[in-house]
Amino acid sequence: MKNIIYHFFNYSQGKYENAMADGVRQLLLVLIAGGPCTGKTTLVKGLSEELQKRGYSVYVIVDWAREIIREEKKKGDKGILPWTNRVLFEEKVVEKHLEEYVKLTKGLVKADIVLEDGGGFVAKAYCSVDNVPVPEIYNDLLKYKDLVDLVLLTTEAPFYTTDAERWEDKVYAKRIHDAIIKLHKELFRNKTVEIPYMDDVGKRVDRALKIVIEHYTRKNKQR
Repeated sequence: MKNIIYHFFNYSQGKYENAMADGVRQLLLVLIAGGPCTGKTTLVKGLSEELQKRGYSVYVIVDWAREIIREEKKKGDKGILPWTNRVLFEEKVVEKHLEEYVKLTKGLVKADIVLEDGGGFVAKAYCSVDNVPVPEIYNDLLKYKDLVDLVLLTTEAPFYTTDAERWEDKVYAKRIHDAIIKLHKELFRNKTVEIPYMDDVGKRVDRALKIVIEHYTRKNKQR
């Protein structure tokens, strides 16, 4: 029988709570964060596959920034893109991640472990580097930061490549990466764990996998 997870957000106290029933396991939310070309999506994919092999149910929150870039580019000159309007673009990204968090708090996601690719908190880092205002909706996202149980910070690779959605040059990407790491360490403190770059992707996944399973086991022993 599948485990049912009940979640709600206590707005009066501004914190996330779990309504536990006997035998029901607590969901673990893992945020994978880092700059462009640090292997976030590859790590998320590898973790998802390995966790499911071990019997865990997994829900992936996609890298919404990439998804939005793909969709907005189809609109031509009317598209809202990070290199044309950073503030409005980040507003769209934050809104999508906020929607995902609301789904979690309403119990609409049935999974043991949620893996979030990139996340919405990076909006502040991008806006800071670009010296533009952070969209107001970011404050709404901050109300949900206690949902996050673990933050895996991906370190830089010894190479850098661009693609259709990764448009930043290497120098700019380095500034963004440093800002993202600093921001997440400030926001999440002892919830952060660095996952070093490794030539062997499998070994990197194994390292992260061990950490995720340890946190999941610990969280469910504490209830």
